[in-house]
Order: sequence, then C-alpha cells, then structure tokens
Amino acid sequence: MNEIERRQFIKNGILFSASFLAGGLLLLGCGNSQKENATGDRKAKEEKNGAPAKDPCDASALSAEDLKARKALGYVDQTPMKEKRCGNCKLFVPAQGEKSCNTCPLFKGPVSPKGYCTYWAPKGI
Repeated sequence: MNEIERRQFIKNGILFSASFLAGGLLLLGCGNSQKENATGDRKAKEEKNGAPAKDPCDASALSAEDLKARKALGYVDQTPMKEKRCGNCKLFVPAQGEKSCNTCPLFKGPVSPKGYCTYWAPKGI
C-alpha cells in the first residue's frame, strides 16, 4: 500500500466516522422532537376535547389535618347564601400573581371567591 492510498484510506475512514456520528445525533434529536410534539399534541387534544385543565389551586394536595380544619370552619367552595361569599369577606386575601391562589388567614389552602365559611365577615366593618 503506497502513501497516497494510505492517506486516502484514513481520510475516508474519518469522513465515514464523522458522517455516522452526525447521522446518529440527527436521529437522536428527531426522537426527542417527536416525543415533545406528542406531549404537546396530547395537551392540545385534551384542551380541544374539553378535558379540564388541572387547577393550580386544587385543595386535594392538603393534608388530612388541613382539610379537617377547613371543614371545622364550615368552608365550602360554593356559598349557600348569595350575599355572603369569600370574595366580599374582610378576611379574603386575593391571589398575588398568576401562579398564586386566593387564601384566608383562618386555614391553609386555596379559597374560592364564591366560597363561604361560618366566620364570614363583611368588608368595611
């Protein structure tokens, strides 16, 4: 094998290895894109089909003790009395920002403005 054939062989080997590596990286990248697109497509389908989006202010993550305290104060998400609701209670603390929830100093967890508890007090008094 002369010097020119040897150089050509090495050059071809390097080019083949580089193209093989680039092809593998390209395929690896395509696999991740498809996975991300599938996740996005699933979310879009759920929204399109009317599947409820998970509420960031869901009280189901509260401990049993916290849920018991809410119940002991008579808290309900929907008020039985139109004029008495958390949204017009002086204890109601509105959400501060997009990712926060309405709260109340009497108990832990989110509070619905349409909710009610036995400690309701009108604003301004």
